Amino acid sequence: MKRHFVLDPDWRHSLVSSCFVFGKSLDEVRPVSWPDWMSRHKLMRPPYRFDSCWCPGCKFGVRNRPFKGIPISLLESTPPQPLACTDCREAFLVHDSLLEVFDCTEWRENVRLGPVLLQDGSVGKDWHSAVFRARKILRGSKNAAFRICPCCGRVVYFAMGRRFICPSETDAEIMGGNEMVISESVLTEKRKRWIAGEKGLAATGIKTTRTPLDGFASDLPWYADENPSVFRPYLAEEFIKAVSVDNPRDRQLDLAVAHSEMAASGNGIDSVLPIVEGKLTSLLRRRLDKFLSLDEKEKSVLPLYEERGFSVGLPVAGHR
Repeated sequence: MKRHFVLDPDWRHSLVSSCFVFGKSLDEVRPVSWPDWMSRHKLMRPPYRFDSCWCPGCKFGVRNRPFKGIPISLLESTPPQPLACTDCREAFLVHDSLLEVFDCTEWRENVRLGPVLLQDGSVGKDWHSAVFRARKILRGSKNAAFRICPCCGRVVYFAMGRRFICPSETDAEIMGGNEMVISESVLTEKRKRWIAGEKGLAATGIKTTRTPLDGFASDLPWYADENPSVFRPYLAEEFIKAVSVDNPRDRQLDLAVAHSEMAASGNGIDSVLPIVEGKLTSLLRRRLDKFLSLDEKEKSVLPLYEERGFSVGLPVAGHR
């Protein structure tokens, strides 16, 4: 199996505060003031266009968007090292020096660059946002958990402990996601020396194994509907927990989330019910039947996002 490495920035500067720069199209770049940023956090309402390129459910890139650079606006100074994550999730911040060192076919095929607006409102000449075509879930050995985004079907994963990846035949030589993962073939001696000479940057080897350390399936995909059967036990447990909630409003919300996760994962209720059967009391079964008798709009969690100011005119995985 190939060895893989993670390009690790200094943790003190590994996450740069930034925000989404939106106009009527992705090509419009404008500065965003701090008061505007705070109002986005409080109100989650326009002028920020979440429907432009970010999923309203998980805040990662909207599914099936064109593979192109995304403009971002920095709310703090640029980091001392040439690579950093941003709180625009999938968008990394990269410096020209890193681009020069990693100028190779694998990089050009798998990465797209976008403009970066600095604090003073000028466009950064040496800095770029970077999004990756290939994405990989970097997994951990402790406290692992995941959910399925009810809007796009992305597997939202969290874990601690020892980092690892499970290889697949579709892996690229350079991959993004939560962190930048590169294969050993890309990490040449020249690049190793350059990384070693950069303060605040390291290439850390990660375990590559076909036996997951987190207890989940080895073939955990980026989007759940790429391997629906893996998620049926998880969905069954979500339905059981939801119908067990006594408060009617909370139960409706939890059931709507579970149902939307099921739809986004490409599964149908007929594939989940056999797992649920036998684990429900008569009361819980009546609650579930009552929910399933509702029309599709009432069973969807998307109106709940709309109430919070998100635009939801986006396709849901499994129902495109």
